[in-house]
Amino acid sequence: PGRHQLPLHVYHPEGKEMSKFQTLICKAAKDANGTITAVASTPDVDRYGDVVAPSWDLEHFKNSPVIMHGHDYDGPVVGRALEIELVGDNLMMRVEFDESDTNPLGQRMAHQYRSGFMSAFSVGFSPKKSTPRTALPKDHPAYIEKGPGQFFEHNQLLEVSAVAIGANPHALAIRAKRWGLDVAQ
Repeated sequence: PGRHQLPLHVYHPEGKEMSKFQTLICKAAKDANGTITAVASTPDVDRYGDVVAPSWDLEHFKNSPVIMHGHDYDGPVVGRALEIELVGDNLMMRVEFDESDTNPLGQRMAHQYRSGFMSAFSVGFSPKKSTPRTALPKDHPAYIEKGPGQFFEHNQLLEVSAVAIGANPHALAIRAKRWGLDVAQ
């Protein structure tokens, strides 16, 4: 529920009922105020073999909801998360970029995400618990017999970064057509 509630009629191509996730995707397509709706994190195996459990502590992040560029903590903040919440197992957010004259990097990021030149996001977090995936119980969904990777749990979100290529290939800006959905007002 954001400031820009628009009347939506959402249709799935096969006439199926829409999930909360699909509804967010459709709202993203109708977002008239220039914000970006995105998946910040999923519990999928990332490019390093890690799995970030959807057990997020968002309290401190919500007090300072910064969007950084490339996890550069010394660089300028390029935006802020206006909303962030778990939707199922996906950490979803709505991002407003700082497009002021004093932040040319924020202006560039906003343009590149809106134009489709960039799509990826990456979370900076502090896990309370880290377990090698090989040490998990064999019936655990993140278990692997051999190979790299940690299973991170009870994660405190520190920041989210705009990145060209994220560790999690599913942490992306939402583009409704990618999901095969049609949106009508």
